[in-house]
Amino acid sequence: NEMKLAIVGSSLVGNVFNANPKWKFKSKTKITWHFKPGGHIDDLDYSTVNFKTLRPNIVFLQTAGNDCSDAGKNYSKSINFHISTITENYLKAISIIQKKLSEKNVILVGKILNRSYHWKHLKHKNDVERTNIIINGVNKELHQQQNFHDFIFWRSRGLEDVVTSGLLKSDGTHLNYQGLSKHKKAIKYAFIHALGILDS
Repeated sequence: NEMKLAIVGSSLVGNVFNANPKWKFKSKTKITWHFKPGGHIDDLDYSTVNFKTLRPNIVFLQTAGNDCSDAGKNYSKSINFHISTITENYLKAISIIQKKLSEKNVILVGKILNRSYHWKHLKHKNDVERTNIIINGVNKELHQQQNFHDFIFWRSRGLEDVVTSGLLKSDGTHLNYQGLSKHKKAIKYAFIHALGILDS
């Protein structure tokens, strides 16, 4: 039987697709891409991706970076409030998606990547620091919550510190060519891991 793999998220996954539009994973697997540039958790929806019709066996989700960036610039609420709210919204979206998948499935949630300074997006040092504290906090929460919810938090080896490793473009948000290459490998290994679970 054909395995259906869905890659869903913001431009972070969209750029991997744009660099590899004809990417073949394995025989008897079909990959579909669903992404929205500038996307947020709310865009994991329900109109953009028709999970009920698609019925993928494996879903790789990666978004929330823009949610964290917006929160980092919002000083009216505490950092802990933002971490809690974003995590809760992400878990709700995962739960909704879960109910629309085929009976035997695996959801992988790719970690949110850190960001750096840019005159347009994060133009103040405090904005950058707050954003990355929130990103790291949400990643930590998701890592812990996988024990209580039906998903796997994927650490994306090779993308541990995209800022100091020089894997970001000058916009401080998106991955450069080297970063995209590492990201593609991370998604590939995530799928291999998920296929092993489904075959067991």
